[in-house]
Amino acid sequence: MFLRIQSDMHMSNNFEEIEAGLKTLIADVQDTFSKKEVAMVSEYLEVGEYLLALETFVGVVVENGRSISMKTRDEAVRVGALMKTDSPYVLRIMDAGGT
Repeated sequence: MFLRIQSDMHMSNNFEEIEAGLKTLIADVQDTFSKKEVAMVSEYLEVGEYLLALETFVGVVVENGRSISMKTRDEAVRVGALMKTDSPYVLRIMDAGGT
């Protein structure tokens, strides 16, 4: 289901900012995502799998049709940019409009 990309995403100096951004995303969707969906994203974050956390977040939004705010969408795009990832899966968040 998820595209796995190596963890050398050129984010060496951005770990703290990326982690904070992912935590913000999780906090923003507490009322939108199911508990299981939040847990999936959180588990990847807890073990330092930031790309998988973001890909899972995007998958829930895009594939499960979860509505997110424009602020949350923009934060997801920002986190992806910090990771300097070219994951087509992550890029799908740009097409997921916000409310």
